[in-house]
Amino acid sequence: MLFSSTSGQLVRMFNSKTGVDVPVQQSYLYYSSSIGGTDDSPASNLYVFRPNGAHPTIVSRKVPLKVVRGPLVDEVHQQFSSWIYQVTRLHKDKEHADVEFTIGPIPTDDGVGKEVITQMTANMATEKTFYTDSNGRDFIKR
Repeated sequence: MLFSSTSGQLVRMFNSKTGVDVPVQQSYLYYSSSIGGTDDSPASNLYVFRPNGAHPTIVSRKVPLKVVRGPLVDEVHQQFSSWIYQVTRLHKDKEHADVEFTIGPIPTDDGVGKEVITQMTANMATEKTFYTDSNGRDFIKR
């Protein structure tokens, strides 16, 4: 994985075993939460993703990062904001990375609830197929 020295964000993933090299960008964004008001359109809540508008707001374009190198694992620590922190772990003998993020407490002092998302953008030829993790149990084809 390659992180930009200017922006601090992920810019490239490379698999040394397969030779796959993919430009990629990760961002954290949020949608303003809908306050609801009717039975047909309830407010966003723990179980309902109901943004107020179609376009999310980016949390940060510059991300401070710190690299911690070890004999088995390298870590990249990123502070996207005062309330979003991420650690990416690169195991020396693995083809994948572990990403652990902490979000919160989400600020609401501006009177706006926030639906937080992370977005990965890549130019991969997937034929509109991707896989999601089911809380560590298995991968689900979508």
